[in-house]
Amino acid sequence: MDDRPRYIALLAAVLVVAVTTAGCVGMPASGPPYDTPIDAQTIASDHQAALDEAGSYTITANTSVSLGGANSAGESTVVARIDETNQRANFSTTTAFGPISVYVDDDTLYQRIGDTDAQYQVQQRSVNVSSIGSPDVAGTVSNYSFVANGSTTLNGDTVWRYEANATGENASLPQNIGQTFGASTVDVTLYVRQDGLVVRQVTNTTIVDDSDQQLGSWRSTITYSEVGSTTVEEPDWLSEARNATTG
Repeated sequence: MDDRPRYIALLAAVLVVAVTTAGCVGMPASGPPYDTPIDAQTIASDHQAALDEAGSYTITANTSVSLGGANSAGESTVVARIDETNQRANFSTTTAFGPISVYVDDDTLYQRIGDTDAQYQVQQRSVNVSSIGSPDVAGTVSNYSFVANGSTTLNGDTVWRYEANATGENASLPQNIGQTFGASTVDVTLYVRQDGLVVRQVTNTTIVDDSDQQLGSWRSTITYSEVGSTTVEEPDWLSEARNATTG
């Protein structure tokens, strides 16, 4: 049985991580938007409200695992362009199955798998593009104790840096990459705009084996860009997808 449709459904439902531009130190317009400890539900609500008000945005998500000094477990990048106003979204990534693209338009989800001899799937279902695109801000904040550490400039916006560090029993892998792996340290940095938008979320994890010997590292970066100016156009393969799944 072909597992590719199941893989794509997971890809469309879970957005996994890329650093776009490095910020330079900037002067804050006012104090940090949140006192610490940060209330998880408050920042998650403010984050989503800022996205809803903007109406559109692009998420670049990059995840990499390095074991034994090399990227032996690989690296993945997902780019998601979200247009909440028109309920459209476009996701793209490259996997072991080749390039994968997902286009959402109202209640229809189109999938293109591969490049040459591409396969298509069309699903009629209710899709909320904002819920597909946004990572779990509340879950991240509630799992760690953050402290404010100054401001910087990112994508032209002044943002506040919140940092957290977990070690020993308080450290855990952000996602399951194997039952024989664990984490000895986890560092998380949030770059938060004054209105609560988490413009960037960076997680660095030291991977250890079951005897606490260091094996490598896990890194995840989620960046929001083109907030309020992202456009989602119909992909050039849309007619092929429609033709391949009708008749």
